[in-house]
Amino acid sequence: MKRYIIKIIIIIFLVNLIPPTTSAQDLSEELHEKYWWYRHRFRQYFIDIGAGEGKSLVASRHKWRGQNISVGDQTIKLGWYMGVLALESYQLEAEVDEFNDMTLTELYYALQTYERLDMCEDKAPWNQTAEHDGFFMRHDVSLTDGTYGLGYGNGPFNFDMSNFNQGIDPSIDHYTKAVPGMPFYADRFWADNKSVPPSYEEQKFEEMSIDQAAALLMGLALVKKFAPDGFVWFYNTETGYNMPFNFRQCAKTNALKIAEHLREGATDGLELLEEDNIWWSLAVANSVIPATPAHPEFYGVQNWVVKNPHGDKVGREAWNARFIRYGVKKAVEEITGETFNQQTGNGASIWEFIAVLQDFSFWIGPYYSRIILANLAVVGDSWDHSLGPIQLRRTPGVIYRLLKKTKEDVRTDHELFYGLLWSALHITEWEDNYRKIQEHDYIERIESILASAPLCGPYNYSWKGNGIEQNIPFDFDGCDDCLLPNMAPPGWRAGNRFQNGPEEFKSGINDSHGIYNGIDYMMMYLLYRRYQMWHLGEHNGYAYFRNMVYSNVEQSYPFENNGTDFGTIQNPANLRTFETMNYNGSIGSASNETGSLNLIAGHKIKLTPGFHVYQGSSFSAKIEEYNCFEISNSKSSFRDNNYIKPINNDLGVMYQSKLDSDNKTAAIEIHNNSNIVLYPNPAKTEIKIACDIDTDQMIYKIFNQQGQYLFEGKLYQNKGINVNDLSNGFYYIEIFNKKGIAFREKFIVKH
Repeated sequence: MKRYIIKIIIIIFLVNLIPPTTSAQDLSEELHEKYWWYRHRFRQYFIDIGAGEGKSLVASRHKWRGQNISVGDQTIKLGWYMGVLALESYQLEAEVDEFNDMTLTELYYALQTYERLDMCEDKAPWNQTAEHDGFFMRHDVSLTDGTYGLGYGNGPFNFDMSNFNQGIDPSIDHYTKAVPGMPFYADRFWADNKSVPPSYEEQKFEEMSIDQAAALLMGLALVKKFAPDGFVWFYNTETGYNMPFNFRQCAKTNALKIAEHLREGATDGLELLEEDNIWWSLAVANSVIPATPAHPEFYGVQNWVVKNPHGDKVGREAWNARFIRYGVKKAVEEITGETFNQQTGNGASIWEFIAVLQDFSFWIGPYYSRIILANLAVVGDSWDHSLGPIQLRRTPGVIYRLLKKTKEDVRTDHELFYGLLWSALHITEWEDNYRKIQEHDYIERIESILASAPLCGPYNYSWKGNGIEQNIPFDFDGCDDCLLPNMAPPGWRAGNRFQNGPEEFKSGINDSHGIYNGIDYMMMYLLYRRYQMWHLGEHNGYAYFRNMVYSNVEQSYPFENNGTDFGTIQNPANLRTFETMNYNGSIGSASNETGSLNLIAGHKIKLTPGFHVYQGSSFSAKIEEYNCFEISNSKSSFRDNNYIKPINNDLGVMYQSKLDSDNKTAAIEIHNNSNIVLYPNPAKTEIKIACDIDTDQMIYKIFNQQGQYLFEGKLYQNKGINVNDLSNGFYYIEIFNKKGIAFREKFIVKH
C-alpha cells in the first residue's frame, strides 16, 4: 500500500511540473504581440530610417566595448529587412487605415539605401563616376573627412547615434542595470581598429561578396512577390508628401543589376552563367582535389569571382563562387521573369551535382556555405529535377537534407525556416503540393522555435571561458539581485538564428556577444503566418494581423465570431500599441448589450468622433510603457488579446457605417505631447485646429485620399480652413512646423 501511495505522490509531483497548456489562439496572440514588440524595438534601437549616409542600414549593438553601435555585413541585414517589410505590407493589406504607410515608407527607404550603396563608385578609393551597376558596398558610414567606409579607430565619426538611444538613460552604463535583451546607452560608433585613413586593401574589405548578393536576392524576391503591385502611394518623410512608387519594379531592376555585375565581373574569362566544370565543384565543395601541375586550374580557387570598379577582385577570401553561377541565374530569372542568354550549356549540371552530393551525405565545406546555397536555391526553386515521371530531387527536399545535416551532428532547425521561405515564394493560394511542413511535428517545432525567442529580445552576455550554466546577478527595476541566464536560449544568442552555424546551438560559448535586432524572429513569424493563412484560410484560426506600433481600430464591442463573444464584460477586449492608438467604435449598444474594452498605448490614444460608450459597458484607456520583463514573467495581467473581427466586407460598407455614426461626439486625445485636435470631423464647410502650442510659422497642406496635394495655407489658432469646395469623401491634413511634420490626420467632408 505504501508503495502505491508513493507512486501516486510521484505522479502528482510530475504532473505539477508540466507547464499549463496554451491554446492555439493564445499562442497565436502571444507570437503576434512579440512580433510587433520586436518591430518597435527594432525601429527604436537598430535603425535610423530615412535618406542619406548611414540611413536605413540595420545596425548592430555589441555588448562589450561600451555597448557600441556598429556596422559590418549590412547588406545581408538589409536583404532580410526588405523581406520582413514586404511580408508585413502584404499581411497589412487587409487593414483599412493609413498606418500601412509606416511599412511602405520603411520599404521605400530600404530600397533606396541599396541603390545608394550601389552608386558608390564616386567615393574613395575608386573616385569614379557613380553607376547603378550592381556593384555595391556593405555600408556607407564614413569619417567626417569624407573617407569612405567604416569609421576606424578613434577617428572623428560623422554618425548620429541619437536615434539609437531613444529613451535610454546614459547614466546606466552597466549591463546588469538593463533588462536582458534591452539595450542601454551606446556611447560611440565602433568598427575593427584599422589605420586612419583606411588603406585601399582595408577599404576593399567592405566590398560586396557572394553571401551579400544572395541575401539581397532573397529580400528582393520577397519584395517582388509580396509588395503592392504597380504604383502605390507611400509617405515620403523627406518631402513631407505622399508619393507613388513601384516597389516590385524596383526589386526586379536591382536583382537584374546584381546578376549583370556578377556575370561581367568574372575574373576567369568565363561568363557567370555559362556551363560550369564539374571538377570545380569537387575542388571547392569537397576540398579533396589539390592544385597540381597537372591541374593548374585549381590554383587560386579560394578567391571570389567578383570585380570592383578598379577591375580587381574584391577584398574577400573564401570558397570560390564559380559553382553557384547557376543558382544566381535561376534566382534572378525567378525575380525578374527574364531568361538569360548564354553561349554554352545551361550550368545546371554543376548545381544538380551539389544536390547529388547531399543525397550521398558528402561534406561541402563550412555550414555557412550551405546557407548561401539555400538562399539561392529557394529563391530560384532550382533543384527541381525529374527523370520522366520520377521526381529525383525537389528543392524543399534537398534543402531539408542540406541544412539538417551538420558535421557536428547538431540540430539547427534551419531547414524549417528555408522550407517556409520556399513555400511563401512558390506556393499559390490554390496549390497543395508542399506538405513537408505538415508532416511529423514540424508545425509544433516551428511554433516552439518562435515561442522560445525571448520577449525582450535576443541577447548574449557571455564571453569565452564562462560556462553556459553560469548565472549573473541583474539589478534593475522590478528585479533585485535576480539570477537570470547570461544567454538567450540556443539560436537566439547570436545575430541571426538562421544564418548561424551549429556551434551556436551547442552548449559551448561563442565569440558573439551583444543585443540583437530580432530580424530572424520577425522573418520566421511572418513566413509561418503566411503559411497558416494559405493552409487555414484568411483569418481562420489564426490571430488577426494588426499594426501594434501604430493602430487604427474601428471595431465595436462586443462582437461574435465563430460562435464566441469577444469584448464582453466577462471576456474583455485588451488592445495595446507601443506608440499610437486611434480608436473609433462603440462599446455596447443602444439595445442594452454591454461591452468591455481596455486600451493601452505607449505615447498617444486618440478617440475620434463617433466613439461612444453605452450605459453598463466598461471602457478604459491609459498611457503606459511596455515592460517586456513583467509581461514575460507574468507579472502583468494586461496582454493584448487582439480581439479584432476579420475584415470581410468591402470598404464602402465600412466607411458608410462610420459616416452614419453619431458625429456630435468631440474628438478626445490622451497623449504625452502637445495637444492638437481637429474638429468638426466630419466637416461640412470648414475644419478647425485647436492646440496648446504656438502656431506661428506653421502651415497646413490638404491631400485627397490618393495622396495628391490639393492646397495649403498658414495655420491660425481656431480659425477655420475652408473645405466647402471639396467633394464628399476622405482627405488628409498635414501640419508643418520648423522641424517638419507635426500632425497628420484623416478627415471627412460630408455636405
